[in-house]
Amino acid sequence: MAQRGRPPHPGSLTPAEARVLEHVREGRQNAEIAVRLGISVNTVRYHVSVLLPSPSLYTALHLDRAS
Repeated sequence: MAQRGRPPHPGSLTPAEARVLEHVREGRQNAEIAVRLGISVNTVRYHVSVLLPSPSLYTALHLDRAS
């Protein structure tokens, strides 16, 4: 059975986190990411909170992509 959860090395991303991050970097909103990945919006929010614990980082990333 495949292991789930955090990767063994701090700073490493799980496959799910990597997929969500790619969509965030492309400027997609949580709802669109959820549809594209076939997961719930709450799951996307969870991954974003792990990846970008500061709301200002998330906002800055989206603003950077919009410019």
